[in-house]
Amino acid sequence: LMDWSFGTIYFADLKARASSYSAERTQFLSGTPLPLTDMIAGADGHLYFATGGRRINSHLFRLRYVGPDSQITDNDVDNKTKELRSLRQRLENYHVEQSEAAIPLAWQNLNHEDRFIRYAARIALEHQPTEQWLNKFLTENNPQKIIEASLGLARGDDANLQSKILKKLNAVSLESQSAQQQLNMLRAYELLFIRMGAPNDIDKKITAKKLKSHFPNTSNELNRELGQLLLFLESEGITQELVALLEKHTKEGTMLTKGFLSEGITERSEQYGPLIREIIAKMPPSEAIYYGVLLSHAETGWTKEARSTYFQWFYDVLNAKGGLSFKPGMENIRLAAMKHVPEEEKEFYQELSGVYSPSSAVVDLPKPIGPGKQYDGSDMGEMIWGSELADYKTDFSKGERAYKAGMCILCHRIRGEGGAVGSDLTQVSDKYGRYDLLFAIYSPNDEISDQYANTLFHLNDGKKVAGRIKSENDEKIVIMPNPFNEGYTTEILKSNIKKSELSPLSPMPSGLLNRLSPEEIKDLFVYLEAGGNPDHKVYKDNQNE
Repeated sequence: LMDWSFGTIYFADLKARASSYSAERTQFLSGTPLPLTDMIAGADGHLYFATGGRRINSHLFRLRYVGPDSQITDNDVDNKTKELRSLRQRLENYHVEQSEAAIPLAWQNLNHEDRFIRYAARIALEHQPTEQWLNKFLTENNPQKIIEASLGLARGDDANLQSKILKKLNAVSLESQSAQQQLNMLRAYELLFIRMGAPNDIDKKITAKKLKSHFPNTSNELNRELGQLLLFLESEGITQELVALLEKHTKEGTMLTKGFLSEGITERSEQYGPLIREIIAKMPPSEAIYYGVLLSHAETGWTKEARSTYFQWFYDVLNAKGGLSFKPGMENIRLAAMKHVPEEEKEFYQELSGVYSPSSAVVDLPKPIGPGKQYDGSDMGEMIWGSELADYKTDFSKGERAYKAGMCILCHRIRGEGGAVGSDLTQVSDKYGRYDLLFAIYSPNDEISDQYANTLFHLNDGKKVAGRIKSENDEKIVIMPNPFNEGYTTEILKSNIKKSELSPLSPMPSGLLNRLSPEEIKDLFVYLEAGGNPDHKVYKDNQNE
């Protein structure tokens, strides 16, 4: 497994697990810079990998084992595993064909302990005529089979079955299921509503009453699913209860996921550990943000107290650190919520919640010390890969100031802070040598990544408009024409577009370095090579001299 961004090759050790496999990933090889692009296992037993990409100089490497002969691991599996794989493969045969034998086999395994077999069984059912197994569903009493079959029916095209599916799901005791089955059950409801729309009034009330009896829950995962279901079903009092959860998780600083690396694991890597810990430490309260987004869709159930608490929350949370793209993102959520506020109250809540101004982010940046000039390639070459930078002594504060004065922070993130319009620069020295990095900044139009390129629209009236696509539907496209202001958008009617293509001009303006003095440019390059790390070797060496 290759990681171009972090210059790392990983080894995944596959091990048989029930009807499938599990894998444990370990770091195998890394380098700085090492922008990996491709890898093959040669017929001679050696590994070959290439580096390069985006006009970076390419290289081909051979990796060979020169140690003592190692014992080959026995990959044989036991009979139990063979039986499980055979069963899964039999079920998968019915993913492409219809057969009378498919339904009894699939139904029998809808509650199998192996999730891959359960999945194969459900997909096999979906490929058989619904009328041939619907009665099995209607008379089934096993909760897990009901949940799995409900998912299969929801993925079908017969919306007339919604009431029957809801009746079966509502008969299942949520609290009697395992934690994972509880989530699966709630997601079956969600898929049913996504695919078949809102239920009738009677089913809506019955379902809302059943789900409301479990809300709020001690499980954050269940609360998230229950919250959006109850809001969709317009359950009485749900808006105020969601505001209460918003307050709770803001005060507690609850994070949305348990998937972050532990401190013990991050300490194993001197290169990535400190960065990962720093990013986690600066993250805004994501569990609360989930409810902030959810409440932006709430049209009813608001009291003055609840609405005041909600919009005051926007003012408070905008002071959290989350990168420059965090604030315009929160502003978009606030604007969506404001659509549901009565017209005569909007001015009050607008003032209460505050307004994010992208222009203020620019004003707050330090100004270049200068004087700059119209640098040419010769000037840059001498400063960056000539003798000047090699002998240059600086400190972290100067580099950080140059990074902000050059406005890099508006579009690029480094060590968890900054914008997201451009690439993350924390590990830029792992991908680019000094020569390649210089020309990526000095001449950004030479090579434009399709990840960050603008789209150029040719309009019917002969005009051209360029920007990054934010969203689109059947009628219009919304673009962000200004990389320094993610909150500013413009709409283009699709009927007015003659053609579109990737823009030959980078969103990153040319000449950004011209505002900086030679010393500031060198400060900037040292800062980038250090990945914005104040404890990097280059800064420590300067302190010791």
